[in-house]
Amino acid sequence: MTGPTLLLILDGPMQAWGYLSYYDRRNILHYPTRSALVGMFCAAAGIDRNDVQGLRRWAPLRLEVHSYRKPLNSRLTAYRRWSDYHTVGGGYDRENQRRHIPVSAEKKSRGSVVTHREYLSDALFVVFVTCPGHKPGRDLLEELCGHLCSPKWGIWLGRKCCIPSFPVCHKVHESKEAAMNHLQSIRQYRPMDLGRPLRVVTEVEEFDDGTDTLLDVPLDFAARRFDARRIKEDISAGEMSNSSHESGTDHYGASTGG
Repeated sequence: MTGPTLLLILDGPMQAWGYLSYYDRRNILHYPTRSALVGMFCAAAGIDRNDVQGLRRWAPLRLEVHSYRKPLNSRLTAYRRWSDYHTVGGGYDRENQRRHIPVSAEKKSRGSVVTHREYLSDALFVVFVTCPGHKPGRDLLEELCGHLCSPKWGIWLGRKCCIPSFPVCHKVHESKEAAMNHLQSIRQYRPMDLGRPLRVVTEVEEFDDGTDTLLDVPLDFAARRFDARRIKEDISAGEMSNSSHESGTDHYGASTGG
């Protein structure tokens, strides 16, 4: 039996959980990163990106992410990954709107800046947030729950254009098992296939217990400094096999088509 657990549901038309995407190609992972979720927590609490001490408040939290499919279409067995491009600058009047035109380090106009950005569609993630230490841990979860239910700044699913289409926060439960039971009751409002998650990502303490290492523990958002995190990723082999044959998806269960 686990301790107090905060239940989060991340559901929206588009999601974009960026990872190691500093330049013109903004790549994503197939599930929410710790840095993205902590960034959401900071936005909800009104913690500025320069506030390193405020950022550390969420360090004790432990995250477990479950990926589910949305049964909106009988042919859709997994979510889709696609790419779009954005332009910044270009088309401005150089005399009257000079300050809006991106410039190089030498103060010269660069014209339009094009970035390619990936997104997920038809994705739904359930996040179980726990915290060691029963009383102080529950207090921190309750505080976070209050911020997410009444955020000071906007919260989104990775990028500002990815707006949640369903409430994100679903209160603190006595255990993960109780949170799962509550999740089942939500199905009447938001259909989802909860029989078996496509993927489960958990944080581990010992290196040998994990399957991958991600550089997604935020130390300083303004300076873009991150630490490593060891995770264990369990992928449903049966679901991946079905989706590969029926939808032409890759081994991550996400379509590579645009």
